[in-house]
Amino acid sequence: MQKHKNIPCMQIPDKYLISVMDVLGMKRAILDSSSGGLMYMTELFKSAQCQSRDALEVALRDLSPKKEFKTIMNIYNESSFTSFSDTFVIALNISKILRDNPSIIVPCIEVFLARVKLAAYQLYSHGFPIRGRIEIGDVVIESNFIFGKPFVNALIKAECLDFTGVTVSDEVVELFSNISSPIMQTIKSCRLVVPLKDGSETNAYCMDWMDCHTNSQFRDNKFTQQLYDKFGMYSKTITRDVHRKIINTERIVHEIITQTSLQKDKVVIANADAYVDHLKAKEDAALRDSSTIGTTRRRKLQ
Repeated sequence: MQKHKNIPCMQIPDKYLISVMDVLGMKRAILDSSSGGLMYMTELFKSAQCQSRDALEVALRDLSPKKEFKTIMNIYNESSFTSFSDTFVIALNISKILRDNPSIIVPCIEVFLARVKLAAYQLYSHGFPIRGRIEIGDVVIESNFIFGKPFVNALIKAECLDFTGVTVSDEVVELFSNISSPIMQTIKSCRLVVPLKDGSETNAYCMDWMDCHTNSQFRDNKFTQQLYDKFGMYSKTITRDVHRKIINTERIVHEIITQTSLQKDKVVIANADAYVDHLKAKEDAALRDSSTIGTTRRRKLQ
């Protein structure tokens, strides 16, 4: 069969980590906005992206070795970040990193996860709660399009959620659960029963994108009011559907707090047990040394 001359060769897909975020309330905000309002939202999203990068640069200085910092930041800058309508996409080319510089794969994954967290929180803090999903698989990303099963899966899974938050596929957690990533370890500890829009529930790993376990605002009644404020920032009324999402979000956040606290307690207990074992070993060694010294002294006296 003769190939058509006008059809270019298709790019071979690379394996990507990909996050899709569905921004709640954005369609309504756009429809209700004047041209000035649209310009404001455009600048707001640009600002949110810049703030995420600035915060990430600070975090990376502690996370990665100095000699790798520039390389990782270059990968961060080159990683895909795009939006269309009310959807934001962040993608990291895993195949490219493994081909070019496999030694930095772990910090690069941490960069990707941190970027998702920061982008989600920046959107939320400006009154745009999100529903997100992270998947992995073969994707083709060009300057003007994105195509692949993980992207479609992430989009569908995100839009099915009935709360504001980010879930992570089982495959992502299975592949990277053993890496030295604080964010991934938190995700691994938060496998929860999450609500879906059709009224059903499913098990899913959840990202602590608001740092609930370290933020005191999520431990008091002010958090409920904050959710209503964020969901209602660009809407005149709180509908029944929105009210349900707020209640569901509050439940998921408290479950994340519970699970991360349990995980922290396990680490503390493990560290305490290790410290006790260390002290016991040290004491046993001291007793053996004293016994040896005593035996030597008795021999000399004899």
